[in-house]
Amino acid sequence: MRLCRFNDDRLGVLEGDRIADVTSVVTSAERIKPWPLPTEDWLIAHLDQLTPQIRRTVPDAPKLARAEVDLLSPIANPGKIIGAPVNYRAHLDEANADAAISFGTTVKTIDHYGLFLKANSSLIGPSQSIRPSWA
Repeated sequence: MRLCRFNDDRLGVLEGDRIADVTSVVTSAERIKPWPLPTEDWLIAHLDQLTPQIRRTVPDAPKLARAEVDLLSPIANPGKIIGAPVNYRAHLDEANADAAISFGTTVKTIDHYGLFLKANSSLIGPSQSIRPSWA
């Protein structure tokens, strides 16, 4: 099951080039209090309980064409984002084989570079654009 967030925080299940709108599952579920903000994403925290109902809702859910929706970031409220440069062997090989990626240097392993944190406000979805902070 491929879940997605789209348009104005709607929940969908991607099926080929169509999205089943299953927002009714989360709007009918018992919600947490909006304040203070949770330290994790509500949907992810409750996914085990919601998955059976989402699966039952998909067949009768309104269907939208993938091209008609704006996909948002998959996680609405990440607690933190941890990045890993060169996080798998094929990526390392690709970076070292292409001077446009490595800028003529030897790219090393994740053991050399370590991990890095990103601001949770930097997460966007595939239909969203990067905006400068001053815009």
